[in-house]
Amino acid sequence: MTSIAESAPTSHHADEPLVPSEADRELAHRGKVVLMDAFRHQDNAQGVRSRLVIEDGETQDIELPPSTARLLLTILDHMAEGRSISLTPYDAEVSTQVAADILNVSRPFVIKLVEDGTIPCRRVGSHRRLRMADVVAHKHVMEAEFEQAARRLTELGQELGGYD
Repeated sequence: MTSIAESAPTSHHADEPLVPSEADRELAHRGKVVLMDAFRHQDNAQGVRSRLVIEDGETQDIELPPSTARLLLTILDHMAEGRSISLTPYDAEVSTQVAADILNVSRPFVIKLVEDGTIPCRRVGSHRRLRMADVVAHKHVMEAEFEQAARRLTELGQELGGYD
């Protein structure tokens, strides 16, 4: 069975970040506006109805599940801003370097997290493989700790009279 990714006409590999061109950014912005409008005018419990226009002018009506439409909106938003994006299945395994990129930390720091048991991994030969779900869960922990530290610093600043 051929997957959608395999049958789509593209030179982009699924495991590589997609770097949007200027033309991609413009199209993504227009698509984002249209999709946001569709969300405003439809019940979020229903799917988002869209019309897909293929390059030769042929059209095809499609209905996207709300979760897929929200994901597409997120992708379009990032592309419109010129940010590189990649999609990785949640159950995929990633290298320590990819985990470091996701967490915005160094690879040696990720290895330390693995060695102290903070993030589990499995070994493939001499390589470590981390589950994407574990990396994302740790990212949420790091973000929560950062927000808590920022709130505490704000409180300390106010106690010391730094925001009068």
